[in-house]
Amino acid sequence: MLRNAAAAAALLGIVASQLFNLSECLQMPVKPDKDSKVTVSTVLPVEECVVCTVSGVNDTQTSCHSSLSLVPEEEVILLFNCSQPLDQAYTVKIVRSIVCTKDACSPGEGETQSSFLTDFTRTITWELKAPEKTVVGLNIIGEGLKETSDPKSCPDGFQYLVERTKSTGEVQTEAYCRGGSVTYLELSNQVTVSLHAKSEAEVDPLLFTAYAKPLLDSHS
Repeated sequence: MLRNAAAAAALLGIVASQLFNLSECLQMPVKPDKDSKVTVSTVLPVEECVVCTVSGVNDTQTSCHSSLSLVPEEEVILLFNCSQPLDQAYTVKIVRSIVCTKDACSPGEGETQSSFLTDFTRTITWELKAPEKTVVGLNIIGEGLKETSDPKSCPDGFQYLVERTKSTGEVQTEAYCRGGSVTYLELSNQVTVSLHAKSEAEVDPLLFTAYAKPLLDSHS
């Protein structure tokens, strides 16, 4: 078992050393926000594309992977090395949680860390949870939204998805583009809201404010 592990590590080291001679390379320090889960990944094989952490004296040590999870509030130096254009090769997924009581949400705003890894396609997801019989509302900040049946057609590269989980377990998905009249969303107590932004797109620091209120009994 130890021999196999050592052989695999050696092979990955050889692959990484070969990749450092490829055409596309970018190194940068990053520090994820508190309470955000960040994953940087590529679907290309490690022979073609990796994301590495850089450490040690004079940044001489690297640890390379096809997918890497970052630790919140911990600064790390990342090295992207790929045979393909970087903005097409990597994706960044950021997951945040918003927990609501029957009358308030924490945090109460949808923050994006707008300057974070902007060289790549990003998907920022907020998981909102509230007690049963609670309505969660989102007030959209800035430009309103418009519902669409084809989110890939959004002209500016910003796509919004809202996934509501019904009491039956069924998931209902709604898609939106920017540039509409929708400035408020009333949601169920179990919902995820996602923003998909293309590389280099300037994302606003705040997308919405969130609040909660008791669900009124229709028979009262």
